Amino acid sequence: MWKVVAIAALISGNVAAATTRPEVSWLIMRREAKPVLVQVWADRPVNPSLVWRVLSASGVKLSQMPEPSLVDGYEYSYGECTAGGKLAPEVIAEIKVGERSPVALEVRRAWALDPASKTFKESDPHGLVCYNSDYGF
Repeated sequence: MWKVVAIAALISGNVAAATTRPEVSWLIMRREAKPVLVQVWADRPVNPSLVWRVLSASGVKLSQMPEPSLVDGYEYSYGECTAGGKLAPEVIAEIKVGERSPVALEVRRAWALDPASKTFKESDPHGLVCYNSDYGF
């Protein structure tokens, strides 16, 4: 079971600026394992797509994968879901949000950080509740 210790930073900015800093970054700690940092980066100058990186707490890159393509009308929820009423910061989910809903209307796909391999693996989205970060704005 993963446990959130802190959200390191939610960094927004244009893609050009993302070559020097991540788009999103958060810290995950496990009681029985060392903490890891998850970041979403623009994969420049190779291409304009984003990548998901897992780093050690000291900043050593442990793994990286290209961000899967989104279906029109969906967006990603980065570490903002719950499973069984508990925070699930190790989950990135493809969600559909409504302007007037505090939670996603649908969770289409999900990936969870595997604590052993330190990589993201596709996981069952059933039972996930993901928050609409734009709700109320």
